[in-house]
Amino acid sequence: MNSGRKKASYQLRQGDLIRVPPVFTTENPAVKVPHGVCELIEASTIYESTDLRVLDKPEGIPVHAGTGSSFGCIEAVNQMDGDNVSYLCHRLDKDTSGVLLIAKNKEAMRTYQTYFRESNVQKRYVGLVRGCWSTLASEDLVVSEPLTRYHLENGERRVKVDASGKKSETLIRLLQVSDHVSLLEFQPVTGRTHQIRVHAQYLGHALLGDQKYANDRVANLSPRLMLHASELELPNGLKFQAPLPSEFGQVWKNLTREDLSLPF
Repeated sequence: MNSGRKKASYQLRQGDLIRVPPVFTTENPAVKVPHGVCELIEASTIYESTDLRVLDKPEGIPVHAGTGSSFGCIEAVNQMDGDNVSYLCHRLDKDTSGVLLIAKNKEAMRTYQTYFRESNVQKRYVGLVRGCWSTLASEDLVVSEPLTRYHLENGERRVKVDASGKKSETLIRLLQVSDHVSLLEFQPVTGRTHQIRVHAQYLGHALLGDQKYANDRVANLSPRLMLHASELELPNGLKFQAPLPSEFGQVWKNLTREDLSLPF
């Protein structure tokens, strides 16, 4: 300022001469999604219209680029569609498979995001959990434990049950049970981060393959997180289903020596 430095408290006056130092930035080249990933996303499409694309999202692929991931489902879709830009309507964890909605224009995005924000979407998940489900096994169970976010020392985000947390509600129904593992249906009424995983762990029945919330023994019982977004119903009458992945039946048989009766 006027050929010298000024404190932050200095107030500008008419006629002051301000010098702005040059800023050098490095432009990141556009990330190219591998052809194999695009093929996988294309094969995972279970519904498509002028406004909407619905995926049976594969496990292990994030919904968008972020920490540790240079691309996700939305980047793959946008690369496949060329000039048309698509938008996420909601999110699934990287390790959760199942129904994922992608809007093909901003108007559709706003409509579907409003549905989710106002809790007007019926969502059903299926999960394999540790142990014999005995808590009200013959009835539906409503879990209403509040959840709050926190961070580990390495900065990783986690969620836990906490009385001061946000209201959270999950409906749980038993589908199939054995001495060692149970198949449950989860209906999240609220949409908190990791809600199903934390509520299941809180009840003593952590999801198999859950590297964040299960102990090492339970986490290593499966090669993947055993949580699948199986069904999604919109207030406009549209309803989408994604069949249970074959890994669920394989893990069930490995642990019980019996076949799993798949929900659909």
